[in-house]
Amino acid sequence: MSSLNIIPELESCSNIDRSVRILDLLDHTACINKTTYNWGRYNLEDSELSSLESFIRGDYKFSIDRHQSGSWMYSNVGYDILGAVIERVAGIGFEKFIQKEILGPLGMTDTVFDLNSIDESRIRFPTLFEGGEILLLGKIPNVKRHSPSAVAFSSIADISKWGRFHASNGAGCDHANISSFNRSLMWSSRVNTDITYTQSYGLGWYIGEWFGNRAVGHGGKEYGFNTFIIVFPDDDISISILMNTHNADVIKLAIEIVKTLIKSELMYNKSVN
Repeated sequence: MSSLNIIPELESCSNIDRSVRILDLLDHTACINKTTYNWGRYNLEDSELSSLESFIRGDYKFSIDRHQSGSWMYSNVGYDILGAVIERVAGIGFEKFIQKEILGPLGMTDTVFDLNSIDESRIRFPTLFEGGEILLLGKIPNVKRHSPSAVAFSSIADISKWGRFHASNGAGCDHANISSFNRSLMWSSRVNTDITYTQSYGLGWYIGEWFGNRAVGHGGKEYGFNTFIIVFPDDDISISILMNTHNADVIKLAIEIVKTLIKSELMYNKSVN
């Protein structure tokens, strides 16, 4: 199924391959590259734009490398296109869809995509640490949110709920349940990657083994932020790391946490036993 045919407004973009499928976008084999974000464009008008409207206005510049078709090439724009598809099919904005289908059922009340929606009396504004100074993100000019590929604001309590949901294979949350078939699709290797801490990529998840234990996860960083979530589905364990600096090595920290869990026998080390 071609995902782009759902968005006829993109017909004018001659540098998009119309044969790209949803699966190609999910596993980053659509070979969309040369992406340039206009991060500086941010005002009240722009904050209300959908992903699709952002494409049409030219917030994104991208092309598809047809010579690399089928090979793995990480692309945020591929996920922004998926967000536009969701908006078109669901008939509501991406943020509202995620709130309705995922965040609400999981009780993730501290997670938002738009700083303007934060209730300062209930949730603390996220901060970042740069140059020895703590800065309030909500007061920094030109902060541009790009959902669904990036920039969701959350708390460690909420992210732990997300990790718990996956580590337990959805136990105790029927309203946001993922079928065993779809979970198997997400966590099945589809293409090899060039990332040092993983062996392959599924649908939205890196896949590999840590100390002999099956692991799936994902990370990301932006100016002032660094995150990493890793799930050990066979061990019913998840680790979530959120940092307000982009210079820290979150993978190294996660490795040390896993070593501690193994030494304390809270996690089974299959490479030894």
